Amino acid sequence: MTDWSGLQDAEGSADSIPRLLERLTPGASDLWERLWARLCPQGAVFPASLAALPYLSDLAGRWGPEERVEALLLVGAILGSEEQYHQVFDVRERYSAQISVLRGLIDDSLRAQAGSEDSGNYVYLLQALMAFEGVDVWDSHLENLASEEYEVSCPSCGVDLFLVLSDPEYFATHQDYAIKDDVISAPLRPGDPGELGGAPGLLYRFAVRDEFYVVGRQLLYLFGSAGCSQCGAGFSVAERVAAAFGRGS
Repeated sequence: MTDWSGLQDAEGSADSIPRLLERLTPGASDLWERLWARLCPQGAVFPASLAALPYLSDLAGRWGPEERVEALLLVGAILGSEEQYHQVFDVRERYSAQISVLRGLIDDSLRAQAGSEDSGNYVYLLQALMAFEGVDVWDSHLENLASEEYEVSCPSCGVDLFLVLSDPEYFATHQDYAIKDDVISAPLRPGDPGELGGAPGLLYRFAVRDEFYVVGRQLLYLFGSAGCSQCGAGFSVAERVAAAFGRGS
């Protein structure tokens, strides 16, 4: 039995977390908001967050593919949190059975999204998938595809760059394109789908399989290359994102 009174969440003692978990239903948005605020506010995690993983996994297993989305996203956010790496180093080993089950459940939930216009929700599910797979960077920063932008630095001249991943233009610029119409930019170049392996290949195949073709294009550019709009130096987009957000361990 978990001694919740001895665990901490974002508000202090986690002794009321079991009551929240017991009341959860797929459509209880107010309860989910409260649980997110207690267990994973803005990516922060606590001992109670990790203790809740098996309970959330059990709920996900009981619900249908579309009903379990919120549970999958919360578990993914907890597993993908950078703070988790500093609190419990054996978390993946400890919950390996649950993570293995979640990996199968999220596949069904991704398939269930096919035909939906909510590509943002789909991207968050892909990010949760990366958390279950234990893939650094994309377990917490794939969500930038939903906002269509990454901020990185040029590996040559060091200038800060916006990488814009949005139809119909995919480009890099060192100028503020949000407030200026005519900016100096350099086009991004997509990766070759046939050469994508590992996590990039898995993400792309899922996006195409589930008919999220815009997300698929974004992924090709994310795992493609770019040039600096200031000095012209070329670089790998994914490598610069990893340099900006990777944990380095």
